[in-house]
Amino acid sequence: MSDTREKPQLAEHQTLLSPVILVGPPGTQFLKPVVVSFHHCANLKSTWNVSVYGSESPPDEVPQWQRIVTLGQETINTPIYTQLDQGKVHILTDWLQAFALVGEPCTAPAVKNLRLAAFGPRLVAAAEYCVRLYVVEDTRAALEGVTQLERRLGGRLLDKPKTLPFQSGGAGLCLALEDLSLGWRCKPQGGYQEIPFRHVWGSTCPLLHCSFCLEHVGHAAARDGLAFSARVQVYQRGSQTRRQLIRVSSSESHTQQALSPPPCRAPTGAAPPGGPTTTPATSADRPTTRLSAETRQKLCQCLNSPNPRGNDWRMLAQMMQVNRYVNYFATKKSPTDPILDLWEARHPEQSSCTELLNILRIMGREDAAQIVEDQVGPRV
Repeated sequence: MSDTREKPQLAEHQTLLSPVILVGPPGTQFLKPVVVSFHHCANLKSTWNVSVYGSESPPDEVPQWQRIVTLGQETINTPIYTQLDQGKVHILTDWLQAFALVGEPCTAPAVKNLRLAAFGPRLVAAAEYCVRLYVVEDTRAALEGVTQLERRLGGRLLDKPKTLPFQSGGAGLCLALEDLSLGWRCKPQGGYQEIPFRHVWGSTCPLLHCSFCLEHVGHAAARDGLAFSARVQVYQRGSQTRRQLIRVSSSESHTQQALSPPPCRAPTGAAPPGGPTTTPATSADRPTTRLSAETRQKLCQCLNSPNPRGNDWRMLAQMMQVNRYVNYFATKKSPTDPILDLWEARHPEQSSCTELLNILRIMGREDAAQIVEDQVGPRV
């Protein structure tokens, strides 16, 4: 949901760490929790207070947001379980709604990752050329929003998108055009630009960017067929270590062809233009191996019952590092079932069954390991 009106209203010190997503129809309830997974841009090497916001408003209304939980402050009444991994968040929920991840720094500064992407038109025999450099959250959804806009404008990607850490604390983002090739110049006062801190941290503009307008002069550009090259230094003012270099060039060897259409269409029944967009799942998002219903049922029967040795579902949660709010699973009819759901969502790779077998054996549960092995065969 890319419309600014659809985002939560944030305090000055807060920042959006994820796309705003709508999983619906809002209010749809399930008999067991489902896992909702999406990307975030929080740098987990720094310290954050992370909150999950939700809205059950209908899609045709402006969302009314509420804070569902702040991670680390869960109670027995907290309705969701949130697993924050590097670059991705997984939410276990019993019903569908809009979600967003919001962060604020603790006592120490916090860092979020930005994605930098430079676009420009195909170079023709014109006197001017405009380089557009976008600064968005480092998530797949944010980059896709920029790419879709540039497709409509006929833009081309001038360099591979780069990631830049951006720290709380008030310093703006600086962009400096350097080493512009002979025969070109940047329009006066356009070679250095600064985006105010609040514009970046506040996530107020989903397609935040700055433009460098170039013009060719003299005869050198004509002899070179109007070709040019330059680089853009991007850094947070006051930071000497966190810098990125974006190379821009009209050369075919450094650019892409005009951006191709999206690889697949939104499914039937998706929102009309102007409404919420639908992002289809890619093959990389889907687990290649899932436990069968029969295997899952046997594992749940095996691990749900409390064990004097403690190597039941509670140890499974601990071994899988999802025991931060273990009371969530304790309130479920089958605690093992959502733990396995979360495991499959976090580990879509082929080797996940081998890792599950190893965990069960380390727990001393050869009976449970045999159940998995009966389905997938020996992996170790």
